[in-house]
Amino acid sequence: RNEVAKGFDLIGRVDVRNRDASGFGAFEYGAAANLLAYRAITCGDFERGRELIATARSYNERSQATFSGGYMVAIEGFGQVLRGQVDEALSRFRSAMAAHQPELDKSFASAAIASGFALALYESNELDALEALTEAHLTGIADSTLPDWMLTAFMATARGHDARSRTARAFEVLDEAEAICRANGWTRPVATPHWERVRRLLLAGDLARAPRL
Repeated sequence: RNEVAKGFDLIGRVDVRNRDASGFGAFEYGAAANLLAYRAITCGDFERGRELIATARSYNERSQATFSGGYMVAIEGFGQVLRGQVDEALSRFRSAMAAHQPELDKSFASAAIASGFALALYESNELDALEALTEAHLTGIADSTLPDWMLTAFMATARGHDARSRTARAFEVLDEAEAICRANGWTRPVATPHWERVRRLLLAGDLARAPRL
């Protein structure tokens, strides 16, 4: 419903500190801590995000929650990339992908991890690994994770093709991302592939076409 601010306001009312919970209760608090960490990192408060990830990890271990544990890894890795700690993010994602290997293409958590891994691989110029990852898992990512994370993986894939002078393939990936957004009624995320096309035209020096998109 594109009500990010409302969602962040609602989760901000949940106190996840020092809760004596186990089982499903711990899973719920772990999921809440994940979302609070995501909000903090999105707002640039990386230290608060780190603290909340530690809180989420504690709950996830108590509940043995693979689902929310996978999202925790993805949030942590995205935060590391945003802070410029790409090597640390790559190490974290590689370990998590290996741990989730038996359930890849089936788990929402694995799709979240793979989307963050795609970004880290692109940022580190590991294009062979990026291509192998997205060829195997891009469909699962499109079907299984958050819209913004799905788009992150698609943008990394398109830029990977661009880096290898595959302009037509890059546009195909952007078209696919836009089609997924429109099919699901995602009015905010659909702007991402649009502005990616504008960015590509500007980089190509096509100042006449860029404003008309």
